[in-house]
Amino acid sequence: MNYRKPQNGKANCTASPSELATFTSDFGVTFGVMMEEDLALYNVEQLKGLKNFILTGDWQSELPLFSAAQFAPSWTYTNNVNLVSTSAIYSGKAGLKTGSGSLIVADLQKNCENEVSAVPLVVTPENFLAEDLSLYVMKQLDLQASANGYTETICHRSFCCDFYVKTAKDVKTESTYNLATFNGVRPFGANHNVATQICVLSGSQNNVNFERISITANFTKQSSQYPIVQSTAVPTEAFNFEVKNNGVTEVTFELENGKNIMNFGVFGKTAKVDLEKDYVVEKNSTDIAQSDFVEYFFNEDVQEFVDYLWIRLRVLIVVVSIYFLEMM
Repeated sequence: MNYRKPQNGKANCTASPSELATFTSDFGVTFGVMMEEDLALYNVEQLKGLKNFILTGDWQSELPLFSAAQFAPSWTYTNNVNLVSTSAIYSGKAGLKTGSGSLIVADLQKNCENEVSAVPLVVTPENFLAEDLSLYVMKQLDLQASANGYTETICHRSFCCDFYVKTAKDVKTESTYNLATFNGVRPFGANHNVATQICVLSGSQNNVNFERISITANFTKQSSQYPIVQSTAVPTEAFNFEVKNNGVTEVTFELENGKNIMNFGVFGKTAKVDLEKDYVVEKNSTDIAQSDFVEYFFNEDVQEFVDYLWIRLRVLIVVVSIYFLEMM
């Protein structure tokens, strides 16, 4: 079994450049072996129809929706596969089988034939950061109006998300939530860019009870959609995630009685696109400034000027050295 992890620090891709590595156990189950970043890079056809995967390596991401620990439940839910990692075990639409611990043991159906369906929830710490919405088109949620039911449509480029939010009557007024839409290319990790379409309700405060949240959007045909639920508590909610393909890919994600929600939405990853031709890679102002500085510094004229100064400086150093030697 060979597995090649890409080392190119300037990769722009929506699919992993390495072929999925596999092995067959002595009990007759074939496993796919993946690095954590492959969860975002592999397309459905690259999974080779496998139902069991082992996750290795370490992937740290500054993006809450795209860190491995946050994305794994959604990935296994959408693909309906078993995923074994060092931190948890997920069984398709049945969700988390075991949590963190010194020894993780779970019984799994090798074909992921689960009769129950659980929301792909991630319990986040209290200091967990909400999604960075600086690249999104967004609107702050009116929590007072949402107590009676609040409807909003938000579009980014040609992609639109329809939101419906109803909160409990005793909602705290100091809480802040935003409804946001993104359609474009976003970076993750240090090495990759991915074409995405995202609808999300994101908040920085807790102690808000949502009686109902509903998000509906039409996604690109050549895309995979992942339900995202991140909360600081384990809620007891009813949910529905439905994908309809009737000429367009219409996705609806609904949640009832959600508590302490940090991020709730649908993450769509578009496959088989030319990032340079079809999209503009989104960057924040800091990234742009850094990129402009590097480009300026390595400009040919600037490099010639730096070389000229360095030659002059070396001549000066030699002259000063000779002077001090003669004075001794």
